[in-house]
Amino acid sequence: MTLRKLIYFATCAFVFVAVAWADTAELYGRADGVSDPQLSPNGNKLALQCAPEGVPALCVFDIVNGGESLLIPLGAEKRLGNFYWVNDTYLVFDFSVFETIQTGSGMRDYDFYRAVAFDTSKNKAVMLMRDERNQIDGTQIVAFLPGKKDKVLMTATTVNTSRGANRFTQIDDKEGFKFSLATFEVSLATGKSKRKKTFVPEVSRSLFKPDGEILAQIFENDTNPSDSKRDYSIRVGKTPIFEAENVEISDFSLYGYDADSNKLVVFFDQAARNGLYHMDVANGALNPVQLDGEDAGRAAPIIDPQTQSLVGLEYTNDLDIQMFIHPKLKAVHAKMKNTLAGKSVTIGSWDAARNKFVVRAQAPGKPSEYYVFNSKTGELGGVGNQASHMTDVEMGTVSAINYSARDGLNIPGYLTLPPGKTRADGPFKLVVMPHGGPAARVTADFDWWVQAFAAEGYAVLQPNFRGSTGYGQAFAAAGYGAFGDEMITDVIDGARWAEAQGIAKSGGYCAVGASYGGYSALMMAVLDSGKLGCAASVNGVTDPLIRKSRFSAGSESENYLTRSMELDEFSSDAETQAITPRKRTEEITAPVLLIHGKEDTRVRFTQAEIMAEKMNRKPGFKLVEMPGEDHFLQSTKARHLVLSETLGFVAANHPAR
Repeated sequence: MTLRKLIYFATCAFVFVAVAWADTAELYGRADGVSDPQLSPNGNKLALQCAPEGVPALCVFDIVNGGESLLIPLGAEKRLGNFYWVNDTYLVFDFSVFETIQTGSGMRDYDFYRAVAFDTSKNKAVMLMRDERNQIDGTQIVAFLPGKKDKVLMTATTVNTSRGANRFTQIDDKEGFKFSLATFEVSLATGKSKRKKTFVPEVSRSLFKPDGEILAQIFENDTNPSDSKRDYSIRVGKTPIFEAENVEISDFSLYGYDADSNKLVVFFDQAARNGLYHMDVANGALNPVQLDGEDAGRAAPIIDPQTQSLVGLEYTNDLDIQMFIHPKLKAVHAKMKNTLAGKSVTIGSWDAARNKFVVRAQAPGKPSEYYVFNSKTGELGGVGNQASHMTDVEMGTVSAINYSARDGLNIPGYLTLPPGKTRADGPFKLVVMPHGGPAARVTADFDWWVQAFAAEGYAVLQPNFRGSTGYGQAFAAAGYGAFGDEMITDVIDGARWAEAQGIAKSGGYCAVGASYGGYSALMMAVLDSGKLGCAASVNGVTDPLIRKSRFSAGSESENYLTRSMELDEFSSDAETQAITPRKRTEEITAPVLLIHGKEDTRVRFTQAEIMAEKMNRKPGFKLVEMPGEDHFLQSTKARHLVLSETLGFVAANHPAR
């Protein structure tokens, strides 16, 4: 049986039968059917994310010998994270579980992260570091230890107390504790751990060779916890090879190690240095990473997890773009781009011999397609589709657009028109969907939420407002201090542009978004109340100062928000009120819909509750709770609810037809 047929028939056991759906919410609201396929090192097995029960799970196929496929369900209470092969037998996957526990600061909500080693030869799962459970994150495998049978090296955070560094926690907020990283040798067969080394508190990260030997460490000195600056030192052994004083916490990153060149791969986000660099482990000398004689710039490195070699670079444009350094990967990539002409092609996984490759093909607005390519036989076999039940459904047309903000800044973004329609068929009723983050961006990739609105007859505008990533350092920095101001007016200016272009009908529009996008929709209801017809916020921020206070003082997240808002605990009431939707509800005249996951730890459910207290008596206001759901809307249940509520809400207040 061919690879294509094997995976097709095996997948059929785990996915819903495609039928004609009359309801847009049911059609577009399913969890992703296939995502992120990963080949085992010998190339015999393929693991991928699937969702036969409506929540992300793992499917494993033997693509050489065939036989029955394996489904690894996690259940509704566990949320799947990363997954990868450690060797040909063990597949490791991460999951999180939501819990509310008592801490020194009272009852608090947490996501606890755990790693599981799944023995595919015995169909047996074991939780790693199961003898050290009193910690938030137990997922950090830092070396596969190929020289030791079925062992991996993991790190965990310990807290130093008067009893020593032997208590594992990031929960108790009592003052005076100092946190340290420690390494543990962990058995994949039993999950039991053995402590190897505890580092001094100043070590914020350690980089390891495949055999577990320490290659380099970052030492961090926080001289002033109230600001976002740090002193850094990268040390190989006891020797500092690179030092930087008083630099922003987010301006420097250690991405990994390039074994082929014996150099570190680092990223600088500074005026003097901007992008990817090689750092010599002997003396710290810096040289830009290059591809075909050109500097890589602000690319992401592609590092082979088995060999720790830098094999290529990845960018995000309208869709994902890869460029390979390794000759064989470069040749395979070129061949696949030719074979799958007209699509954006990326390689996501390969076997140790680099004979088999997982290939992803993207087209604007279309669900991703996945293949396995065997370079020895030349066979290209289909693995599956992100939304296989929609292969015959016509999608809305996605195109890149640009417009000028009111201060003249060029704002890029994407416009999705109803299926089969062009601008000549307009104008259309408009839905504006600002993205989350805000340090993120949208692309032309398939978006189930956007496509559902397009299917209902709306034009959908997705601006990449100032502060979005992917457009260079200056554009990202333009968002500093603009959190509740220019970042919002950039989106409003997009609605004005769409109307002026004849894309949007006059008479108003609706704003719909999630996370920061939900915050943006609420702020648009404040700042553009005369034009906004309705606002829907899903898992959205309603008080950014309360959200900021959830992060530890001096942490990267807390400092990013300080930098973006240019506000802190010493700011005036007027300054904080200006960017806080829940304090400006009297200015909101449009109907508002809030939807929020009860188990959202990224933006707490209390953000919806405090807004609802102010909005409950306003006409057109509605709060919808999502029990058992988190921030990321990965399940069919969450997506269907969000679509049902937002499509109905917008149709009632801003009908497309």
